[in-house]
Amino acid sequence: MRRKTATIVIPICAVVLLAGNWLSHAGSLNPPPGPVTGTMKTLDEVEARTPISTFGITISTSGSYYFTQNLDVAACGGHGIVIDADDVTLDLNGFTLSHTFNCSLDGIHVSGARRNIAIMNGTVRGFSNDGVDLSTALNSRVSDLNLFENGQTAGEGLQSGEGSCVVRCTAENNGGRGIVVGASSTIRNCTAQNNGNVGFLVNQSSTISHCSAQSNQINGFHVVNSTITHCTAGNNTGAGVNGNGILISQGLVADCTTHDNQGDGIEAFNSLVHGNTSFSNGGMPINNSVASSTVVNNHAVP
Repeated sequence: MRRKTATIVIPICAVVLLAGNWLSHAGSLNPPPGPVTGTMKTLDEVEARTPISTFGITISTSGSYYFTQNLDVAACGGHGIVIDADDVTLDLNGFTLSHTFNCSLDGIHVSGARRNIAIMNGTVRGFSNDGVDLSTALNSRVSDLNLFENGQTAGEGLQSGEGSCVVRCTAENNGGRGIVVGASSTIRNCTAQNNGNVGFLVNQSSTISHCSAQSNQINGFHVVNSTITHCTAGNNTGAGVNGNGILISQGLVADCTTHDNQGDGIEAFNSLVHGNTSFSNGGMPINNSVASSTVVNNHAVP
């Protein structure tokens, strides 16, 4: 027996009615009359920013500021830029703030107890004191700065205060220490080399990771009650004392490499030393002789 097959036929008019109903809700496809205008906003419309085209100014109002050119500080006795307000962002915009005489103060100086200062994207060179001094500021952010040849006597490349975040910065050939951070701070992916004192000074409850300290006087890293991981210290020498790769007290040093330092690779006081590699240092690869530390799973070669 042949089975009958039912055939469903949708009338063409129904399809037309459905399409017409959809088009009635789609709106007109014709452009509105008049010229076509853009909808993109300028940077100043998105974030109002104030240009800086001269040195020696004081920023006394919260907001965002940016360099428009290189600034060479020709005067003696003053700071290059002073920040005297909370909630300030200063973008060097790829330019350089420099000083050519040995008679200036800081390149960028924060005045008083300030909060939420951000400095980024440029070079600070040749100032007699610190390249950047944020030591009195709370919760600063510093990124992508080059700090060269500051502190001809004993100034630092960078000093930041409590709660700072310092990322992708380089401190080189500064007269004093390269990078100094206050308590509860974070340093990542930074380099300190050929500085006249310690490469990095890391204070109280801070963390430093993926950083390099090379050819500094005294120690590559000086870490106090803090954590250092995945860092490298090499060829640090010493000014009157043996330069250690890493000097740590009451902290954790893990997964770091120290080599060719004049003193010890790692000198530890009451710390946990774990998973490090230390070789070819002038002193001990890991020195735990002064105060008791826990030293486990390291690769130490004299």
